[in-house]
Amino acid sequence: MVDQSTNNSDPQPTDLGVVQPPPRLLGWWEQNLLGGVLMLLAAVLTYVFLKLWPPSLDLGPNTGPQTEVLFGWIPVSTLPESRLILLVACAGALGGLIHALRSFSSFSGNRQLVASWTYWYLMRPVSGTLLALVFYLLIRGGFITGAIKEGAGISVAGFVGAAALVGLFSDLALDKLKEVFRTLFAGQEDERGDRLKAPDANPAPKVDSVQPSQLALNTNNLDVQLLGHDFVSNSTVTVDGKPRSSKLMPDGSLVLTLDPADVAVPGSRQIVVANPLPGGGTSKVSLTVA
Repeated sequence: MVDQSTNNSDPQPTDLGVVQPPPRLLGWWEQNLLGGVLMLLAAVLTYVFLKLWPPSLDLGPNTGPQTEVLFGWIPVSTLPESRLILLVACAGALGGLIHALRSFSSFSGNRQLVASWTYWYLMRPVSGTLLALVFYLLIRGGFITGAIKEGAGISVAGFVGAAALVGLFSDLALDKLKEVFRTLFAGQEDERGDRLKAPDANPAPKVDSVQPSQLALNTNNLDVQLLGHDFVSNSTVTVDGKPRSSKLMPDGSLVLTLDPADVAVPGSRQIVVANPLPGGGTSKVSLTVA
């Protein structure tokens, strides 16, 4: 059911700070007029739908044209395919009209029928018709359920029932159309291959700490662990500007192997981790030797 703004006696401020009057509710005669138009439309669509309904639910390829007289004076001669299209259009409009009538009766009964929603009620059957026709083309073309063999019989009830559901649940139908669109065009893009795609950029590394943070002077334990994130297999490490060997561990840390010269003199050593292009970056941490 569609939510409408409820009546409020106080003006409502907008995001721009402009004060607007409360929404106007439809008057008694306006509600009756709108309700009458919807009911008349329902009667006309139902009449046309029943007149176009074929004697057989299976429109085979050899079925000839059929003629119906609408409203007692309008002769309509249709082939099986064109008759099915008309039935689909009527079913989509009836589905949209069912939604509109349910919303109209609920908000009218609650005295919350806002005038600005009038065109929504009038356009709902139109949108249901158009959506039903789009789905009909997709189904007949095989985009949703697989292609229908040429010469095969057509199930009227299946197509018309689907059209009515599309009109009744148009929001869900639009979501389905988006899914079909993404599937079609994403597949064409993937066929172009990785050569047209830019390589993935390396992240910028971030060194949080070094373990241990302090080493003894002239120690024989030259392996230290760099803790952080976004290290890659080809990250490079320098100590005071000189390259040193390192290894990426399964837990995402880096194990750095120092040179004996790095611990031969007391002081602070600057360790810099760099990730290569594309992307990449550097991060540094200090190690104390004492």
